[in-house]
Amino acid sequence: MKPTICALGCALIVFAGYSFQAFANPTTESELGEDIFDMSLSELMNIDVSTGAMQTISARKTQHAITVISRREIQFSPARNIAALLEAYVPGLLVMTHSEGDKLGLRGMIAAENYKLILLLNGRNISNFVYEGVITEIDMWDLDDIERIEVIRGPGSVTYGTGAIAGVINIITRKPESYYTRVSASSDVVYNSYGGNLTISQPLSDTWDVLAFGSFRSTKGQQDAEYRFMSGDTSTTQRLMGFDDPNSEAQDYLADGLDRPQVKGLLQFTNNDNFDIVARYTQSGQTHHTRSKFNVTNEDGEVTERLNDRQVALRSFGVFPTLKVDVIDNIQSSLKLGFDSQEYIRIDLNANGTEMDRIENYRDYAFSQDRYDARLESSYSNDDLNVSVGIEFNHIQVGAPWFSDADELLIREGVYILSDTNTSVYWNNPEATVGESNGAFEVGDGFGVSTFSLMAQGDMQLFESTTLFAGFRLDKPSISSVQFSPRLSVLHDIDENNSLRLTWQTSQRLMPLRAQYLYYQRDRTSDDKLRHEEIMATELSWKTILSEHVSIETHAFYNDIDIVGFTGRDLQFIGNQQDAGLELETVYKQGGLHVRLSHAAHFPLDFTANQDLADSTNRNNITFSEYVYQPNTGYPILLKSTGSDLNNWSNHTTKVVARQSLLDGKLQLHVDARVFWGFQGSLDEIEMYRNAYNAVDKSQLSPEELAVHNSDIASFEHEVALIEETGAYETTFTLNAALSYSLQLSDTQSLTFTLFGERLLGDSFRYYVSTGSSRAYPERLRWIQEPTTIGLKAQLLIK
Repeated sequence: MKPTICALGCALIVFAGYSFQAFANPTTESELGEDIFDMSLSELMNIDVSTGAMQTISARKTQHAITVISRREIQFSPARNIAALLEAYVPGLLVMTHSEGDKLGLRGMIAAENYKLILLLNGRNISNFVYEGVITEIDMWDLDDIERIEVIRGPGSVTYGTGAIAGVINIITRKPESYYTRVSASSDVVYNSYGGNLTISQPLSDTWDVLAFGSFRSTKGQQDAEYRFMSGDTSTTQRLMGFDDPNSEAQDYLADGLDRPQVKGLLQFTNNDNFDIVARYTQSGQTHHTRSKFNVTNEDGEVTERLNDRQVALRSFGVFPTLKVDVIDNIQSSLKLGFDSQEYIRIDLNANGTEMDRIENYRDYAFSQDRYDARLESSYSNDDLNVSVGIEFNHIQVGAPWFSDADELLIREGVYILSDTNTSVYWNNPEATVGESNGAFEVGDGFGVSTFSLMAQGDMQLFESTTLFAGFRLDKPSISSVQFSPRLSVLHDIDENNSLRLTWQTSQRLMPLRAQYLYYQRDRTSDDKLRHEEIMATELSWKTILSEHVSIETHAFYNDIDIVGFTGRDLQFIGNQQDAGLELETVYKQGGLHVRLSHAAHFPLDFTANQDLADSTNRNNITFSEYVYQPNTGYPILLKSTGSDLNNWSNHTTKVVARQSLLDGKLQLHVDARVFWGFQGSLDEIEMYRNAYNAVDKSQLSPEELAVHNSDIASFEHEVALIEETGAYETTFTLNAALSYSLQLSDTQSLTFTLFGERLLGDSFRYYVSTGSSRAYPERLRWIQEPTTIGLKAQLLIK
């Protein structure tokens, strides 16, 4: 990334924060306009949503199951970040953890990297296609710049291209709509976190408006975090990382990566409805991994300091202009340009010192992803027909981290992707993490991938109450074959309160660019290695308004998925998965009470493994059905297929979100709760191990092997007993709440205090995504026991 671009963007945001504050002109106009919370159920069914189609469309006519989280719902929620917010509101969505952070799952699809979904900012794709997928933004504590979040449940590649297999998350930021200045401050004692933000919305002229937002938050993380791990040591029952061990201390949970505070900046200029430009900068990253701190020692070997070991540091900057033009009657065109850059650095402390961001501590990933995007769309609309067509060019350039020489590029994918082994700081530095035995692939200053896309969508009124929707998208990446994503949907309005929709579509996902690029360069003749992940999805939906106060949405879906995933050594085609699901969501509104109740059920139907991988050396994180794997033990045991449930998934999830408005809206009570009715797929692994041990013919073992066998069984049973004592992977319940009170200081000023708490009642397990175990016991069945937290937020609004 060019340093001047980043510096200029940051300077503009800072300048706006100071200059526009000076001439704030209070007004009595609403800050946000009408909120979803104030609408009737009929109005809610017809609100406009911008996610999932090339044109804005009413929620009644969308071809997706979609969840809209409004500004007020975000404001009064106790959720600490976007990931937690989505877990509270989106039916069936669950959050797990892994080395690099939160992992999001939808409709039975989750992975150790968030590459089953894509992340949008105001409709622009900001996913990281090199590594981790959806990662920027979702870990940030401050949500005050967000107007609403729209989430598609199910495929979305017809509109957005590769990666939208499980769903789409669209973060829609606030826009300059009226005069106001807002200042907020908040703290969370348990996480040692505090911060604040400033928002200023101002008109510059009769046609130009501007909004500036900036936030800062410092977090030291939870001390003495309760990381639960598997050990195999039968001499103790202690399974909390660092406890009762004078030589070890648990890594702080959710501390800032590299001690960099979270920073967010947003600057937006708009000119009526014809032009807008958004500039955005974010800095985040957190500690998540279940491991101990790094002991810094002096020359005598004495521990002088303990530092968080595994850390992730993220930075991003983007500029997104949009121009809309009314060509002639009924025809509108738009040009959307975009540039964004993301920096990703993963740290494992290796150097005995306090400078954590030394290259000696970089582990496997240190890179930047620069994306250049241009999209031209045209739409035609009349009473019976709406058609949109578009073309898009996208180029992603992968290189070294920001402000670094090319030699600091580091990406691991079986081998290490480096600039040049003769000059690489990793290859030639004996204290760095890369060694010659790991192999390397040289890419000089980096590598680039270009994609040309063609898309079209339209709807036609077939009959008075029946509408046909059709669309497709063609993507041609420079390192892969063409991807084709079609969609066909029929909507039938039974009456003004009831509608039925049937949708069929396919979506495809390119493997992460690090893997796809290597395979294209080194082994492009292998069809299996170039195979895309693909989903064919069919969905039947019914929306109804039962009464003035009650509405119901039901979504039944069937998925046929060719899965590409991690096998323990590589990203390869794993197999075909077929499953079905049912999502039921009820909304109740009366007076100041608003309740959302949802239940999501998932039914695995069939899994057919890639038989080329059934050689006992490959594992997967999908399911233990058709599983064949030999773990590392002192004698041969074989883990064979057991159960049919998905690993890392709960087949039944119930959620409720309720908000009560009291005292003429001055007092707001928010409560959300969720129940995961067991993780049977994870428990299948325990049963698979037990079956493998029972199948061993002890008479064929040597005395040495028999001794190892008995020791391994004892370790396995000991770990299982400890898991069962905690109730882990059984039914879990969590309750969160927030209480807000607004004090009107004057006609133009108000002060709001919010007291919030997470995990006030119930269980606190945040499970680790398991990719399959390789020891004599299921060592990947581990989790963090998240604490009960209490926080306070204050917000001053000047209209």
